[in-house]
Amino acid sequence: MHEIVIKETEGVYVEFIDLLTTHTPFYHVDRIAKYDVLIYVISGYIYVTEEEMDYEIGPGQMILLKQGTHQYGKKLIAAGTSWIFAHFYHGEINNAELNTMGRDDQPSEIVLPKTVGNLSKTDIPQRLKQLIKLSDTNKTLSKNRVSSAFHTLLLDIYEQDSPLAPSDLSGQIAKYLQHRVRETLTGEEIAQQFHLTYKHLTRTFSGVYGVGIMQYHIQLKMQVAARELRSSDKSISHIAMDLGFSDPLYFSKCFRKQFGISPRNYRHNQVLEVFSN
Repeated sequence: MHEIVIKETEGVYVEFIDLLTTHTPFYHVDRIAKYDVLIYVISGYIYVTEEEMDYEIGPGQMILLKQGTHQYGKKLIAAGTSWIFAHFYHGEINNAELNTMGRDDQPSEIVLPKTVGNLSKTDIPQRLKQLIKLSDTNKTLSKNRVSSAFHTLLLDIYEQDSPLAPSDLSGQIAKYLQHRVRETLTGEEIAQQFHLTYKHLTRTFSGVYGVGIMQYHIQLKMQVAARELRSSDKSISHIAMDLGFSDPLYFSKCFRKQFGISPRNYRHNQVLEVFSN
């Protein structure tokens, strides 16, 4: 939500870019943003809410906040947190060029990703630091050079990490759960993986799959359990523990809820079915 959209006829202009390290805990400032804002976290965590959407940005992660939105903090940002931020805006390069377009010619646009992770191993952090150094100089046209290079950086970020549609995001969550079907996951772990609040993730996921994230994860576990009950001689308690259930009774309750029968009876019926054919 509240992604920044840039048209091909627009330029990007950096008003200010710098690196900060806080020496005392603080909450993100409560404001209506005058500029678009880029935040790249070097160490610690930045907690910011934009129009009721909560974000937690950790090391190597970036967020782009939109001009005109209400931004504030609900959670304390710890001392020692370090981040790069840039205030920027975008606008038409040349109105005369727009007037030469035919009526059917509409400028294309890109929707920048809201959050981006795993940037610490890319050249993005170093490029941001170079822009800070360039902005500190008094060289002629240095601000124009900063803005031009920053525009290119945004385009590179767009190309490597385009925003996900709800179905794409939900699909990635489903794959994540499938790969970790034998693990016990928490909402906090899932939120950190996708850089969004768990509340937002599970609401988006349930809108596509019809069930919440944790319920879907349990359904995957029960499918694996049913397969192992059919094809192995592992004990029910062993299967339960292998799928992350410390309580066999809770495992049986989940299995019965999904298949309408206990694990023991399910295995017994499968054996009878094989010998009756």
